[in-house]
Amino acid sequence: MPLSTTETFKAKLQSHNRLVVPKILRWRHRIDAGEVLAVYVRVHESRNYKEEKFVAKMSVDGRLTVPKITMQILTQREGNDLTGAIFEVTINPVYDAEQSTAEKS
Repeated sequence: MPLSTTETFKAKLQSHNRLVVPKILRWRHRIDAGEVLAVYVRVHESRNYKEEKFVAKMSVDGRLTVPKITMQILTQREGNDLTGAIFEVTINPVYDAEQSTAEKS
């Protein structure tokens, strides 16, 4: 049963630009390894309120990897290394994100 709703949580950025999806969310929505998700990230308590969007595949250990280009954009915006920073993460099913984008157009 794939994720069918939007979920928001906070996560600490780990090494290799990885974010852990909380186990309770993975269990509640039965998110499987290999499931593709639309991910929105924003640095917690940042003066810059812009968020970055990307598509990621859930790994076997429940982590999402933030693409290098997204990390470069966030690092330039914040002006320092973000390893260990707290991120506000929103995950959506990919099909839902595509539909909402099409509706806005």
